[in-house]
Amino acid sequence: MSFDESFWVAFSIVAFAILVFKHIKNPIFMMLDSKSATIKGRIHEAELLKQEAEHTLEEVNRLSKLAIDETKKMLADTEKEVEFLKQSAMKNLQEKIESKRKVFENKIKVAESLALEKLRKEAVNIAVTSAIKLLKENNEFDKVNLKLIDNSIKHLGIN
Repeated sequence: MSFDESFWVAFSIVAFAILVFKHIKNPIFMMLDSKSATIKGRIHEAELLKQEAEHTLEEVNRLSKLAIDETKKMLADTEKEVEFLKQSAMKNLQEKIESKRKVFENKIKVAESLALEKLRKEAVNIAVTSAIKLLKENNEFDKVNLKLIDNSIKHLGIN
């Protein structure tokens, strides 16, 4: 078996590579292990950040739900208060309207009463004046009767 020079060149390159690999494999593996540990640390840190972000998201969602619930409660309370104020205002308005209606009815009754009294006095005045006039025209009237009628008219309060 004869080996030519290309075999020996290949053999020496392989032998050199094996010797070099034996001497530098530990530093390479240590460097790779270091990089692997760094990457594992970063992955662990990323997982922790992810968990923290998920926890923060859950907290934000919980607080958001609480805020929405509180807002709904405040809205419902406000609607109840508005309804109460609306009913109270309507009741007060109806009471004021009823009070004004009664005042105006009383004013109308007083005005009617005064108008009827004035009309009655005017009618009595006209009737008495007409009666006196008729009696004077018929000459059945004397001064004594006239004084008696005047006193009666004064007593009635007719002008």
